[in-house]
Amino acid sequence: MAPLFVEKYRNRIYIIAQLLDAASSPATKTKLMYKAMLSYEQLKEYLLMLTENDLIEYDKPSQRFTTSDTGFQFMKRYEDLSKLIVQ
Repeated sequence: MAPLFVEKYRNRIYIIAQLLDAASSPATKTKLMYKAMLSYEQLKEYLLMLTENDLIEYDKPSQRFTTSDTGFQFMKRYEDLSKLIVQ
């Protein structure tokens, strides 16, 4: 998911969208960390917040994260709002 506008610094919403996009197919913590360009400590904070808000789900046996239905709704709304900002 490429940003539709260029920012010098990324905001929390953009980082959340990157993580949800990366987890649209089951992903490990390492994949999420690299995709969103986060440190391990930052990743832990985001994953805690995302799981608490039911935006991402964790599968213990495979140790992978997957975007939930609520997470996909968030991504759709994020894309819609991004398009409005660029217009």
